[in-house]
Amino acid sequence: MTRLFQLLLVSFHLCIIVLFAGCNGPELSILMKTARPSADSTYGYTPKNAIRIGYYDMSGSIGASRYYLHGLRTANGKQLEVISRWSIFDPVNEPSHPLFPRRGDLNISGGMLDCYRLVPVGTHDTISLFIDIYHSEKLQIPKDLIWQSQ
Repeated sequence: MTRLFQLLLVSFHLCIIVLFAGCNGPELSILMKTARPSADSTYGYTPKNAIRIGYYDMSGSIGASRYYLHGLRTANGKQLEVISRWSIFDPVNEPSHPLFPRRGDLNISGGMLDCYRLVPVGTHDTISLFIDIYHSEKLQIPKDLIWQSQ
C-alpha cells in the first residue's frame, strides 16, 4: 500500500511539473548547465538572499521555479519533495504598487517571495527555500544541494 501511494505521489508530481513547466523547461535546463553551487551558505535559504528566478511572464516564472525545484537533490542524490508553499513579503524588493503587491491582472509585480518547504524522500528533515519569481539573477545552486537535469 505504501509503495502504491509513493508511485501515485510521484506520478502526481510529474503531472504537475509538466502542467506548470510548459515550454520553459528546455530554456531553464540550458541556464542550469551554467549554474554553479553558491559559495554563500545563505543563498536560497533566507528571504534576503532568495533564488531570483524571474522569467519573461508570470506563468513562465512559476513553471521555471517548479522545474528548478524538481531538479534539486541533496548532496547524496535524494530527490526533494515539496510538502508546502506559502508567500511572504520580500525584504529586498518593494512591490511596484504599495496597495496591491501581487495582482497579475494589473501588471503589478514584486514584493513577494514564495517559500517552499521540502523534505528529502525517505527522511523527515525539512529544507526551506525562498524563490523570487519577479526578479532574476544568475542562477546558482544552494549550498549542500545539487541539481540534476530530468
